[in-house]
Amino acid sequence: MTAAFEPSAIQRRALTALATYTTLTLSLMAELKVGPRRQLGAELATLERKGWIGSTAEAPLVSGVKRLPFLFWLTPRGAETFAALPGGFPVRGAAMTLDTMREIEHRLGIVAVHVALRQWAADSGVNVPWFVSDFDPRAAALHKATTLTFGGLGRFQPDGIGAVETAPGETRLVVLEVERGGAQGQLQTFRRKLPYLRQLSERRLVEREYESPFGVRFLVVFATANMRERALRRWPEPGAAVWERFFVKDLDELKGGFNGGWWRPGGERRPLFPI
Repeated sequence: MTAAFEPSAIQRRALTALATYTTLTLSLMAELKVGPRRQLGAELATLERKGWIGSTAEAPLVSGVKRLPFLFWLTPRGAETFAALPGGFPVRGAAMTLDTMREIEHRLGIVAVHVALRQWAADSGVNVPWFVSDFDPRAAALHKATTLTFGGLGRFQPDGIGAVETAPGETRLVVLEVERGGAQGQLQTFRRKLPYLRQLSERRLVEREYESPFGVRFLVVFATANMRERALRRWPEPGAAVWERFFVKDLDELKGGFNGGWWRPGGERRPLFPI
């Protein structure tokens, strides 16, 4: 009789990381201390042969020039297996489909924010009860996993939404928008989105949906510092009270620490949470 396969410590950590973040690269797994970069490839290859994880067949190209890293995700079979392991939890596996290379970059931007959030929380003793990305496996057809529908405003599909327990019994919502602006770092789409976000904030629709008495913070993370600087310069009525719950960074600024140094539309900087 063939002995049952027992995943190694690195493989268990890899499964946990993929269950948490849905899509990861080798670099992100190394950052999460899943295992040494030089070992991860072989360990993941074993899981892929078992049918527990999937990966892109080759490192995808953007516009035929820029090569993106390989992507890894948990399969439905892997999700079922992981949930049965000690320390596992229920999660859905994915059948990965990505329509464009820009979609891959956008997804990796969302994951980078999610990783930074949880790393800061772990270092600070803060709990993140849940976080959902728009591409999580429960997404179906045009309804992304984060879809909310409001009368009069229609469908709202943020890139991510989650909860941060900043003190016992005090859970605050975070709503994430990652803005890449295409190859040219354009801001037209973001500027068209701002009036809608303003209405959500004014009417407090997200916190009503989740029955959250402690409010919401809208996080806008730009792909580059240049995009972030241009967006802040042209922010409409930046001193208006409605923008007090909006916090802005670029992806590189997350590396200096998740909680501190967020830009406000009015120009000042402050922590996201006073911890």
